Amino acid sequence: MMKRFLLFLGFILCFSSIYATHNRAGEITYTHVSGLTYEFTVTLFADPNSPAISRREIEIDWGDNTGRDSLNVSPNTIDVIPGLVIKRFWISQHTFPGPGSYNISVTDPNRNGGVDNIANSSAVPFYVESLLRISPLGGIFNNSVELRNDPIDDACVGQTFVHNPGAVDMDGDSIAYELSPSFGLGGNIAPGYIYPPATSSISVNPITGDLIWDNPSQAGLYNIAMRIKEYRDGVLLGDVLRDLQILVYTGCNNTPPIIVVNSNNCVEAGQNIFVPVSAYDQDLNDLVTLTSVSYTHLT
Repeated sequence: MMKRFLLFLGFILCFSSIYATHNRAGEITYTHVSGLTYEFTVTLFADPNSPAISRREIEIDWGDNTGRDSLNVSPNTIDVIPGLVIKRFWISQHTFPGPGSYNISVTDPNRNGGVDNIANSSAVPFYVESLLRISPLGGIFNNSVELRNDPIDDACVGQTFVHNPGAVDMDGDSIAYELSPSFGLGGNIAPGYIYPPATSSISVNPITGDLIWDNPSQAGLYNIAMRIKEYRDGVLLGDVLRDLQILVYTGCNNTPPIIVVNSNNCVEAGQNIFVPVSAYDQDLNDLVTLTSVSYTHLT
């Protein structure tokens, strides 16, 4: 009897490890295919050292009362931070029954451990969602924003932290941004969630999308979310909830570079504009490189 019990206990421990802690950040985006059919991409950032990384399936709820579908991970994965963070994709198409508002969501066990602003984070499911509104008026379709900056970032105690998701809207819709808590099981706020501690404030610029943390006051690992909304002619067409993770260090001996750019420019529609941008390092000895990743469309 004891031997059977030990074998059974070993099975439970092995089974539990498959669903162990690993998810750090992510979002759901979508593109219109044709008619009522859309293609969805679930992007999750995870700990590659977790046993859960071997699990290829996740479940997606389409929000249209047709139940959940199991998706297999795409073979394309990216090492964001080798040995620490891996980026994985799940892609699937779904046809909706008709016009309406649909909240597409993924609940996946579990978040990575050690998140300081979520109670017992390793036992909390990772949750993201996106809103899709299909108009009853024919010919009005929407693609979600594309987010070009990864939701994994570093910050320093006592230094203002700024992160931008790098949102691009292929339809030319107006984009608005909101600060949001992180969520867990059932789309409820994660247990014990509090916003990361700041000496002054933490906020999101609703127009530019800059997450501004002024200033991190405690070292640690923190999660926070942003809701990115799309409007066309003043009408909300959809949104994407992105959950991001920030590692805050103490005793940093580096300061950010100074970027010099004239932000006030005029250009005629259909014409090119060339804006000189330069940067210099406050520490004098560091190499500075500049990369353009996105734009924000405003109307």
